[in-house]
Amino acid sequence: MRRELERVSPESVGIRSEDVLHFVEELEKTGAQMHGLMILRYGKVLAEGWWSPYAPGVRHGCQSLTKTYTATAIGMLYDEGKVSLDEKLIDIFPEEMPENPGERLRKMTIRNALCMSTGIYQFPDLTSPKWLEQYFAAPVLKDPGEGFFYCSATSSLLAAVVRKKSGQSLIEYLRPRLFEKIGIDADNLRILKMADGRDNGGGGLFSTTEDNARLMQLYLNQGIWDGEQILSKEWVQTATSFQNATTEDQGIEDCRLGYGFQMWMCKPKGVYRADGAYGQYAIVFPELEMVIAINELAQLGIWPQRILDIIWEEFMPRVQAGVKELPRDEDGFGRLQKKMGSLALPKPAYRPQAKYAKKEPVSTWKIEKNEWSILPSLYHNMTGLASEGITEIGFDFSQTQTTKFTVIYGGKAYHFLAGMDGNGRYNERLLAECVPQITYVSGYWEGERTLKIHLDYTETCFEKEFTFLFEEDIIRIEMDEANVSVNDLGHSRKQVYGRRKGE
Repeated sequence: MRRELERVSPESVGIRSEDVLHFVEELEKTGAQMHGLMILRYGKVLAEGWWSPYAPGVRHGCQSLTKTYTATAIGMLYDEGKVSLDEKLIDIFPEEMPENPGERLRKMTIRNALCMSTGIYQFPDLTSPKWLEQYFAAPVLKDPGEGFFYCSATSSLLAAVVRKKSGQSLIEYLRPRLFEKIGIDADNLRILKMADGRDNGGGGLFSTTEDNARLMQLYLNQGIWDGEQILSKEWVQTATSFQNATTEDQGIEDCRLGYGFQMWMCKPKGVYRADGAYGQYAIVFPELEMVIAINELAQLGIWPQRILDIIWEEFMPRVQAGVKELPRDEDGFGRLQKKMGSLALPKPAYRPQAKYAKKEPVSTWKIEKNEWSILPSLYHNMTGLASEGITEIGFDFSQTQTTKFTVIYGGKAYHFLAGMDGNGRYNERLLAECVPQITYVSGYWEGERTLKIHLDYTETCFEKEFTFLFEEDIIRIEMDEANVSVNDLGHSRKQVYGRRKGE
C-alpha cells in the first residue's frame, strides 16, 4: 500500500519558508519554463508546486533521468546475483555481436556501460530495429574502462540486459522490487520503445516529479525504505560515487565533474544527481539530508546550468546541516503556501475573433506533401516511429471562445479544441501507440487572416506553434517547434502550403 509522504512546513525540518520562497522566485527569473518542483528533507515534503497547466500526478518526460531508473534495475539484478559488474557483454548478447568481434569488444563489461566507458564513440541509428547490432559493430576506439562517451544507446543496452536477465521489461521488473515498495504507481508510468520493441532505457521513461523524488530519497536512505533494505548499501555507495572522469564531455559545467553509475557528480562535495535534458533533475544532498526534484523546459545551453547554480549559490547555503527544526513562522509559511498554490506559466495571448472567422466559420484544406507530425519530432528520432505527414486540416470557428481544428494524420482524424479566450484547453487524444497523450492548446488571431495555434505537450518538454495565413484559395502554414536541438535556440521552423479541399 502506498504511503503518502508527510507534508510539513520548512521550519519543521530546519529551513526558513522565506528562503524557499526566494529560491522559487529565483528559479522563475532564469527564463526557463518551470513545470514542477518538490523539496524533501528528512524524507518529508517541505515544498511542492506545479506551474499550471502542469500538475501533480501528470507524467512528465524524464529524458536522460531515465538512465538512473535503468541503473537501479541493474543494481537490483546485481543484488539478486543475476549479473556481475565484470560480466562481458559478448556473453550476454552473442547474437548481436559482429562475426569477428575484436579484442576490445570482447573485454566490454556491464561496469563499462554503467560508466559510459565502453570505448565506443559513435551513436547507432536509434530508429533502426538493428540499433544494438550497429552499436556493437561500431569501432571500439579505446580500451573499455578508458575515456567517457555519453550515449543514450549505452543506457538502452543496459535496459536490454534487464530484459535478457529477467525476461521482463524495465517497468515489469521494477514494479514489485522498487515501485510498489517506495510508493511509485507503476500503472501511471510509461516508457518509449526502441524500433525493435526493447525499452528506451536512455531517455524514454515518463514519471511524475514525486516519483523521481522518491527514487532519489531511496538513494539518500542508502537503499532503505520503511526499514527494508531494498537496494544494497554497497550498490548505492558505488553508483553515487565518482567512477569515471567526464572531461571529454562538452556539456554544461556540472557535467564535467565526474560520473557514477548513470548519475552525475556535482559542484558541492558529496552532492550527486539524476539528470535529464532540458533540466529534469533529481538531486541528492547527503550532508543536508535533502532531495530536490525539478521538471522544466530549459533550453540547451546556459539555462540548465543556471538552474543548478541557483541551487548551489542561492538555496544550498541557506540550509544548515544537522538543523532539525526552526521556530514557527506562520507569516512566512503563509506566503510560501500562497506562492506554491498559485504557480502558473504566462497566460496565452487573447485577441478577439477576426472578421474572417465569422465570414467563413468552417473550412477544410488539403496540405501539400510533408513529413510533419502531430507528435514532438524527437519521439520519432527516439523510437523509429514513422512520421506520416499531415494531409488535411479543417477549422470550425463557430464558437468564439474556442476553435476546433481537425488534423488528418496517417489516415486518421485528430480533433483539437483550442482556447481562444486567454486560456488553453486540455486535449487527451494523440496517437494510441505513443506515450504523449495530453496537449494544452490555445490560439489567437494575430491579424485579420492570421491565426496562431499553440500546442503544449504537457507530458513532455516540447511544444509546437502553428501559424495559419488564410488567403482566398490557399493556406500558408508555418510550424515552429521548440526544443528540438536543431540550432542554438532549439527551434525548427518549417513551412507548407495547402489548398481548399476539392480544388
